Amino acid sequence: TPVERSDYPALAAALRSDAIDFDAEPCAVDNGAPWLVVRLTSADACVGLTPDPAALAAIVHRYGAHGLAAYGPHADGGPATFEIRCLMTGDAFGPVGEDPVTGSANAALAGMLTRQQRR
Repeated sequence: TPVERSDYPALAAALRSDAIDFDAEPCAVDNGAPWLVVRLTSADACVGLTPDPAALAAIVHRYGAHGLAAYGPHADGGPATFEIRCLMTGDAFGPVGEDPVTGSANAALAGMLTRQQRR
């Protein structure tokens, strides 16, 4: 499900980033564990995220997701195709928790990339 365009400013504020690639439509993806999946302009932008905990929780919960999977492409010849960060909120995770090997988020990203015919 695409994130509503009217929520793009809230999404940018939640990630404290102007590097969201809105040409790759941010989406709520549910493969059994719902995630917001958001493409950034680069791997460096992904690594440099410092999200606002309250704003992140608000946008994630608005879409009924468990967290937000942010990803950005590495330059050609880089160590991988994408850098991905899986950001979660809630008491169990502290202000913003992160799990770098979240299988459900990685699967959501793969499904979305396939559906959008992107790489």
